[in-house]
Amino acid sequence: MKRNLLALTIIVTSLFTTQDLIANCAAGQVEIKITVTPYYFPSEISWELVRNSDQAVIASRGCGFYTNSNPDETILCVSDSEGYTFKSYDDYGDGWNLGSYEISYVATGCVIVSGIPNNSSWGDFTSTCVGLDLEASVLFNPGNLTQGCTDPSALNYDPCAMISDSSCTYSNLCGGGEATVVIKVESNIFSSDIGWVLLDSNSDTIAQKVCGSVDTVSYDTVCLLSTETYTFEAYDDFGDGWNGGEYSIYFAQNGCVIASGIPNNFYSGDILRDCMNSDLEESININMGTSGQGCKDPNATNFDPCAVTDDGSCIFKPANDLCINATLIQCGDTIDGSTLFAADTLQPSSECGTNPEAAGVWYKIIGNGQDVTISTCGSSFDTKINIYKGPNCDPSILQSKCIGGNDDACGIQSSITFATAVNKTYYILINGYRGDVGLFSFEVSCTAPCTPSVQHDVCGNNAQEIILQYEGNCSRIVGDNSCAYVSTSSLNCDRFNSIKDVWYTFNTGESTDLFFDIDTGTASEVKFALYTNCSTAPIYCVEAGVGGLYEFTNLEANRYYYLQIWNNGYGSEGTFDFCIYDTGAVSVCNDTIPFVEEDEIFTTSASLVWGSVPNDIAYVIKGKAVGASNFSYFDIPSATTEFTMTPLSPNTQYEWQVAKVCDTSTSLTGPYTESRTFSTPACLSPDFLFASDITENSARLNWEAYEEVTGYMIMGRELGKPIVTLYIYDPLQDYLDVVLASNTTYEWTALSLCGVINGPIRAVDTFTTLTQGKGIELEEKPLTFDKPEISIYPNPVTTEFSITLDVEVEAPFTYELISIDGKIIMEGEHIFTNSEPLTLMREELESGVYHVRVFNDNFSYLEKVVLR
Repeated sequence: MKRNLLALTIIVTSLFTTQDLIANCAAGQVEIKITVTPYYFPSEISWELVRNSDQAVIASRGCGFYTNSNPDETILCVSDSEGYTFKSYDDYGDGWNLGSYEISYVATGCVIVSGIPNNSSWGDFTSTCVGLDLEASVLFNPGNLTQGCTDPSALNYDPCAMISDSSCTYSNLCGGGEATVVIKVESNIFSSDIGWVLLDSNSDTIAQKVCGSVDTVSYDTVCLLSTETYTFEAYDDFGDGWNGGEYSIYFAQNGCVIASGIPNNFYSGDILRDCMNSDLEESININMGTSGQGCKDPNATNFDPCAVTDDGSCIFKPANDLCINATLIQCGDTIDGSTLFAADTLQPSSECGTNPEAAGVWYKIIGNGQDVTISTCGSSFDTKINIYKGPNCDPSILQSKCIGGNDDACGIQSSITFATAVNKTYYILINGYRGDVGLFSFEVSCTAPCTPSVQHDVCGNNAQEIILQYEGNCSRIVGDNSCAYVSTSSLNCDRFNSIKDVWYTFNTGESTDLFFDIDTGTASEVKFALYTNCSTAPIYCVEAGVGGLYEFTNLEANRYYYLQIWNNGYGSEGTFDFCIYDTGAVSVCNDTIPFVEEDEIFTTSASLVWGSVPNDIAYVIKGKAVGASNFSYFDIPSATTEFTMTPLSPNTQYEWQVAKVCDTSTSLTGPYTESRTFSTPACLSPDFLFASDITENSARLNWEAYEEVTGYMIMGRELGKPIVTLYIYDPLQDYLDVVLASNTTYEWTALSLCGVINGPIRAVDTFTTLTQGKGIELEEKPLTFDKPEISIYPNPVTTEFSITLDVEVEAPFTYELISIDGKIIMEGEHIFTNSEPLTLMREELESGVYHVRVFNDNFSYLEKVVLR
């Protein structure tokens, strides 16, 4: 069927001109805004805006100006008739590290130029603000107005366009079963030579432009049936092709191109310009039903809105590119994954062992108390790994729970080992160096924690305190970072921050100049830094890695300093030894205490025991709750090697050390012992209560006594009446006789006293006194409460322990193993005889103090057991 050309006349005008961009500027000027958003290493970047006509710098930000990643805006007036150059620099020479700039018009917000500077060449590798490396140089002219569609009613309206280029497209103007199609022709030279015709399957003309009627740029809109096949023929009168002119046939509704080309059959015409015998330069068929193939799934990253047929090419972003969608993994898994097309959304932005620098994917693992190793070695791109501890995916919370990160453990791939706590969630982010993406594979390896464990791999209270030595009598300290975990510290002078470090602290005393002598042992390299505290940059930092003799000068007297020793691990870790000494004195106190241990640990006290050393005149103990800021110090007289530390808090972990005092007048001491820790048990109230010897006006209240507490608070009342409270300050007393009213129901409970803390209510007993004048006739022998003896061996426990009850006949009992916070860890039933003890395996229980409870209707026991 022949159709007439659908003629459309579109008149468009620009919505604004350069006059609208003047704002607060003088005539002939426009107001622009330079927005700089730093990312990593902000202090290294700088920039200049140069006027090209005289090379004058009209705006700039110098090296060191930026200190964080907050955007910085500079607004100024520039000429609309001159060119300018924006020059970006980096001090270290490795680009702006994902920092960016954008230059836009203030009036409209339309962007003139933008970018992420990086010249892909390294600079001088210094951060001294000397020898800046030019990363990018961009020329622009604010007066060159943007071309595009300026009609707000068009589908492709461009609000930043100031000059119309006649490219506007509109919604479908045709009837059902038809599509609005635009034939755009752009001639180059000799536009009067060219022409074209669109034919349907019956060779009827649908639209055409004859020789001599084609403008430089022309648009013709036609209605085409969606199931029809058409032929587009391009002609040239001279016969030498369209000389660079081109055509484009596309849908008006979405701009999708159906066909395009530059017609030329290479001089086969009559070489005459008379608009007669025009030469056919190109002929193509247009099948409207199969005009394009591609991905038709809108959820795919490569969704093609112009595709008619899905060709199976759809690519989807990873399902776990957000932390909230992290994939659960477990020990022994081998994971194949990809960061291709991952969304760069809600990623932690700060340092975590290594900076997350690209969109990544997330995994999570539930801790089981083992060390977990994640390794991407052998993957196809430059990977990075970051580890965070839950409880959820809030970026600010994750950043504060950073465990560590790694970059380049094995070539350009990564590997990291971290400790886990039972039932805690750990999030794993796998991303790429400087935006690198690709396919990766990693294994989840779980092993028992490395031994010997390192307790001083974090600055602060965990740092191991050392005593200054003296020249000629230097007792070297042996260290080992083999079991240190990857550091999260960003203080050290190691630029890559993926390190395994250990920390020491010492007091300078009267010294201000000290010597530091360090050697490698099994470690292949050692690096060190000295700090005044745990939150500022080091005052000394050496990355030589080979050991040697160094001098610390101009230190403050009587001040604590922190010493960090590290290497990058992955084969370079191991032992090392060092000595810090002063040349101006001679040591008289080098004795080391042979052993330390804890004897009896109660809810509010602990007995500390240590071995004696020759010529001791006194000892000093320092101790504190783990995590507390300050130590408490206790002076111990000579020949005393046991001390009861009190008052303590229940259910709390403490650490302590002891040293020999060599001179009481100067407080000179020998070296402190290694820090030891112990935990006080929870303040548990009795949960086995019963009343006995009940008469008309009295009763005996009975409960299970705990030797770890300081006493009991007995609370009781007649039902519905006020509570009466009585106190007992004997931890071994397990009964109380009370005077009561006859024929009355009472309820009561017993709470443990632990210093100033009361245990929780765990049981309540109810009984009724006898009616006056009536007694109890017992048909059986009254129940006695003479308990059989109970014993636990061995105690402390290494692998297993046995519970024995001295009973004459078989007796069924229930048993429970209870943690210090009152949780039942293990439970069951056992029939005891003298020859049948109960044996329990330690399995994977953590070291600490536990309670064993054994009970039936007649007897109840609560015993303490220590697991080492």
